[in-house]
Amino acid sequence: MIPTLHTEHLVLRAPTIDDAPALQRRFATWEVIQHLSTVVPWPYPEDGARDFLARGLLPEVAAGRRWAWALVPRDAPDDLAGLVEVRRETSAAGQRGLWLHPDFQGRGWMTEAVTAVQDHLLLELGWPRLEVVTAQRNARSARLKERTGGVRTGTSTLTLHTGEAVCDVWEITQARWRALREG
Repeated sequence: MIPTLHTEHLVLRAPTIDDAPALQRRFATWEVIQHLSTVVPWPYPEDGARDFLARGLLPEVAAGRRWAWALVPRDAPDDLAGLVEVRRETSAAGQRGLWLHPDFQGRGWMTEAVTAVQDHLLLELGWPRLEVVTAQRNARSARLKERTGGVRTGTSTLTLHTGEAVCDVWEITQARWRALREG
């Protein structure tokens, strides 16, 4: 079950199939897709969001293999600013994927969302660690990892829409997160 989480500017709630139109409108932009694996199609299909929710994300959430939160602005409850997904198992892309539409970037909203999700997973559920991956050329994402307790542990290579990318692998431990939150 995905709990609803609240931050200063966002409500993080479980995504539903009804989010497909807003997800399609916000996700299907080059500014978002360029930093993602080529598993995500580009150009993004007209029914891409509905298909992603119905055949991918929602069944994975129902099976307990993923957690996901739709990032909903408090002042626009019918909109969607982005999404945070967490996989139980580590993959080449790490355990967490996230995106925020450019209209909402630069406001600290993704830091708010990641903080709420990490509080839930690491402190409430007791996960010992999260592994996350960021393309080295995605400086904003790297700064997010640094702000939210990430420590670089290695590198990997992923095929993104902008080509082969050297990526940093980050670890966020429960102990480090707890110390950061209490500090």
